[in-house]
Amino acid sequence: HESKFIYADNPKWLGENFMRDVYPPSLVAYLADPVSVNKFKRDPLQPEYRKQYEIAVKNLKKMAAGGVTIVMGTDSGTANTFPGYMEHRELELMVNAGMSPADVIKAATATGAAVLGMKDNGTLAVGKWADFLVLGTNPLDKITNSKDIATIYKHGVQVERLPLIQGIAVEGPKITKADRANDAAAQQQEAIA
Repeated sequence: HESKFIYADNPKWLGENFMRDVYPPSLVAYLADPVSVNKFKRDPLQPEYRKQYEIAVKNLKKMAAGGVTIVMGTDSGTANTFPGYMEHRELELMVNAGMSPADVIKAATATGAAVLGMKDNGTLAVGKWADFLVLGTNPLDKITNSKDIATIYKHGVQVERLPLIQGIAVEGPKITKADRANDAAAQQQEAIA
């Protein structure tokens, strides 16, 4: 829900190092550009999106406290979300909603795999795939430490992160002259109103 309104607020995390590792500066520039920010601000559904988000936060906390099985799953890859980054953002939002870091990590790993029927994934155990990350700092202390990826293992074999990152090709949207003209016209209309 957050991606429907958060860019109107110029979030602090937009363009942080972890995001820049994978996404081009042009994407961050696009979302931070006043034309994009204004587009989000002018969306007449902004108040409804924010209300939906607040309800979702309250519901997550109530459901987790009530013993409902919680599985982490973002809408990463939909409009204005970023696969590989938004999963970490989702971890943070789940903790902010009131879940413990340990429960959030479990929702993202063991519980998620179990709900999907993936018997060879989700936990480290003999006979399983052994796909995991080694972190430089403890996410139980601060969930945003999940971004401090030191090493990646795939099928029990260490994988170099840099070639993986360099192999990602991302085409970001661009603001056109027409977009700028439309934004200027909308600003003029707002000033008149």
